Amino acid sequence: MSKHKAVKRKVPGLPPGSLVFTGRQKVEVSDVEIVVFSCDVLSKYPLHEHKYPVPSPGTVTWLNVKGVHDVNLIQEIGSRYHIHPLVMEDILDIGQRPKLDEYDQGIFISFYALQFDAIEVKITKEQIGLFLAPNLLIDFQEDADDLFASIYTRLEVLHSRMRNKGADYLLYALLDLVVDHYFQVLDEVEEAMEALETEILYFNKPITRSKIYELRNEISQMRKLIYPFRDVMTKINRLEDEWIKTDTQIYLRDLYDHVNHAVDIVENYRDMINGINDLNTTEISFKTNRVIQVLTIISTIFMPLTVIVGIYGMNFEFMPELHWKYGYGLIWGVMFFIFVFMLIFFRKKKWI
Repeated sequence: MSKHKAVKRKVPGLPPGSLVFTGRQKVEVSDVEIVVFSCDVLSKYPLHEHKYPVPSPGTVTWLNVKGVHDVNLIQEIGSRYHIHPLVMEDILDIGQRPKLDEYDQGIFISFYALQFDAIEVKITKEQIGLFLAPNLLIDFQEDADDLFASIYTRLEVLHSRMRNKGADYLLYALLDLVVDHYFQVLDEVEEAMEALETEILYFNKPITRSKIYELRNEISQMRKLIYPFRDVMTKINRLEDEWIKTDTQIYLRDLYDHVNHAVDIVENYRDMINGINDLNTTEISFKTNRVIQVLTIISTIFMPLTVIVGIYGMNFEFMPELHWKYGYGLIWGVMFFIFVFMLIFFRKKKWI
């Protein structure tokens, strides 16, 4: 029995901003890590050891929230940093479409991080929420594994670009990391398709349709998640300088191009998987036709032999060959000649 709780559904008729967690609980206890950094300062500590930090000019405060099932924790964070109730509702509402919403207090971005399981041929997704306010960034993750651990490693480099930039550049870095994972997943999906194609072409081994359909469904699922994310990136690049500084917009425009590239690859993969399905169907039809061809040739060869055997199997009394000394050998010779002649004829016609 799974240790995760069942998926909840919202009760119809709840007012906007009602906080109801609708996903599966993936961690036992929610965890919040706080990172405060500037050009010269970097500190990281868990929330339970300190109070919520106050964002201040010249420093960036980053809250990394892992496990969003704790409604009280989300409400507490929202109250402390004046997050709109609709944002908190979106954080807890797992499974919604990627989007960007702008409020007076900040902007909220919802999207998905992807991973590919080559053994199960399945793409797993994790909803990520980012809330950006002046000198503040909060990310909300479902899983216990920290998707953005490598970002902190980059922050440890003194006087690095990330340390010199603001919260908007940190937002870009998190988005860029997720998009990099998209390309990694796309590469793994391509390897899976190439493996299927190799089975069909080089090993002459038709595969079950379920394998192709499973991969095609995963590609369609990936398309549904990446396409709306492109719209999110479009909206980010149209934000005012209040949220995204001019020098950061350059990086976000480049990231938008990367997302467009990922969308083009997904579209190409859809065509490829359909081509693999057609190739597999053709291979199955070809093998079936070969079997039918062999059986037809065998039947054709034995047809005149069957006629001869049928004639001499009749119980007529006056059949001269029945009492002839060399009749048995002659019949065998005639049938062998017919057999060889038909083989030579089929070979010249290139039917075998």
